[in-house]
Amino acid sequence: MEDRIFEEIEEVFNNNFEENVQLINQSNAISAEFEYESDAKWFYLNICHPDNLKKEEYPVNFISSITPIGDLNYTSTTHYTIKFEVKDKNKLIDMINTKRN
Repeated sequence: MEDRIFEEIEEVFNNNFEENVQLINQSNAISAEFEYESDAKWFYLNICHPDNLKKEEYPVNFISSITPIGDLNYTSTTHYTIKFEVKDKNKLIDMINTKRN
């Protein structure tokens, strides 16, 4: 993914998840490591598999599931990771921005 596009998406994530998520650009996919399970679930349910859209209208192609990393007893090292490909950058940004409302 182009750095410019990745940085634009990263800024939207930081604004809406209060910098509790780290994005990793993996050429044709993005890996999002969420600090809080609630944020990861919101992203999964509202962005990866939204009820109000047909699958072909989703803004991303979901690749992998939410996976805790690290010791679950230490929340500072626990992350919930979602890997996805961006299909529609503008729709993704618009949908993430609904989190603020």
